[in-house]
Amino acid sequence: MTEDVGANPAAEFDDLKRKVVRALGEVKPAGSPQSGDEPKSLLLSSRTQGSKLLPPYYLVYFLLVDFLQYPRIGQWEKSAWTVPIRYEGRLYAIEHQKMGLRICAPNSDPNARMSGRPNEQQEMDSELIAKRIQKAVSCAAPYFSWLAEKEAKGNRLNVLNHCRWLFERFQFFRTKFFDQKDEIERRNESLRQKKDRNDIQSMLGVLDSGLLKSSTEADWIAQAAVDAFFSWSEHAFIHLAILRGRVNNGTQVADLATNNWKAKFRVALDLDNPVLKMHYDTLLVLRSYCQIWCMTIRQRSCQIDLPPLFHP
Repeated sequence: MTEDVGANPAAEFDDLKRKVVRALGEVKPAGSPQSGDEPKSLLLSSRTQGSKLLPPYYLVYFLLVDFLQYPRIGQWEKSAWTVPIRYEGRLYAIEHQKMGLRICAPNSDPNARMSGRPNEQQEMDSELIAKRIQKAVSCAAPYFSWLAEKEAKGNRLNVLNHCRWLFERFQFFRTKFFDQKDEIERRNESLRQKKDRNDIQSMLGVLDSGLLKSSTEADWIAQAAVDAFFSWSEHAFIHLAILRGRVNNGTQVADLATNNWKAKFRVALDLDNPVLKMHYDTLLVLRSYCQIWCMTIRQRSCQIDLPPLFHP
């Protein structure tokens, strides 16, 4: 948290906190151990079926630890964090483990050396705990919105890089187009070798060969390749703008992400550079006349010797 709002970052949400606490009902912080066996029983706890009903782990963490200041146990071998709770006085734990978020029921057998199966009472409790947490998360939505907006104004954010995946998608469609183009030319050459047939036979040969359909599909693939290129470049421009210090916080990144391709190019690269300006203008023309370009490619590279019946 970057703003100074006191020891409790949620202090200004006192009314909302009371509402959230009411929604949690009997789900309360565990407090100090009530017996010498409780720490061991919690260590040997096991997953309950109510775990499936829990909201996403980050909402539960922000709700219990960040907003309500429930004490937590830090990271260890099998978990990232653990929040000990009590439900109607019975001990449980909300734990984010490697396999996901869980409501864990302790093993109350003092002689136990490993975790066991939750009993019927624990399974019933776990479902009620999950439903209470669901309700509390819904009530706490204004706090989550405030927190997200606050953090977005800072620079402690991770921006996922999907450039490789997007570029591979562009390469896939580009390769697919040239493969389709080569196949069309092969079929076209085969038809040219059958010039001795009459117009009707030529027409039927074109239709039977699937050449018209293949040519149309080539247009679609070419369009997809162009779209994939611009998707990749837009994503790359955002990362380039960050690396160049043109955007400095989450709000600016979000604004840039929703802007158009031209704006992203201008933020990431300098149009004063004549080479970049030339590429910029060329790509704008390519995008604006993509459909015409596709038809031009089809006519230039995939021409079909149609019989007179197909000509005006």
